[in-house]
Amino acid sequence: DMPELMALVRTRGKTLVETYGKGEFVAQPLTGAKQAERIYHASMSIRDRMNAIAPDDPAIAGLTVAAWLERQNDPGE
Repeated sequence: DMPELMALVRTRGKTLVETYGKGEFVAQPLTGAKQAERIYHASMSIRDRMNAIAPDDPAIAGLTVAAWLERQNDPGE
């Protein structure tokens, strides 16, 4: 769905922004606050790397999200 969404954003001349929410971490299964924060920061790091990839980069042609994630070398996994 993202290609269609991005095409609509461009067509309508909209600007994408990053939003931040405030509140408590909620996780299932329940985790402590420190572990939840560590998970949050690790997932944001992965998201930032993913967002830095150009969609038309030939290196990712045909690559699934699962395969891309397998290539990541995040500490503590």
